[in-house]
Amino acid sequence: MTLLTIIAKMSEGLGKTCAIFFLTLLFSLPLGMIITFLRMSKSKVISSVTRFVVAVLRGTPLMLQLIAVTYGPYVLRSLMVMVVMKSNSVMERPLNYTMVQKENKVNRANQVLRVLQVLLLMIM
Repeated sequence: MTLLTIIAKMSEGLGKTCAIFFLTLLFSLPLGMIITFLRMSKSKVISSVTRFVVAVLRGTPLMLQLIAVTYGPYVLRSLMVMVVMKSNSVMERPLNYTMVQKENKVNRANQVLRVLQVLLLMIM
């Protein structure tokens, strides 16, 4: 590789790095202003919650935050599906038990009717 090729490749990387920097600046400044105003809020609840979130974000490593942002929605969605399935099975048990009880009562009533029909046929 010649020196000009290396400089051309490095300038491409520098351009991409500058683009990422300016996008980060564009999105982080308004977000920082919002968080600042929330922390300076007169409401104790809003201020306390904001301080807690900032403390947690400052205390966690960046790699862990990236993993949480990347895989967190998938994990939460699968947990929600499991909770919904579990709640459906919890709701189905009483309903299923009720239906079985109704079927048993209907079967018993049918058995009693059959016995009465047989007795009536025997009498006549």
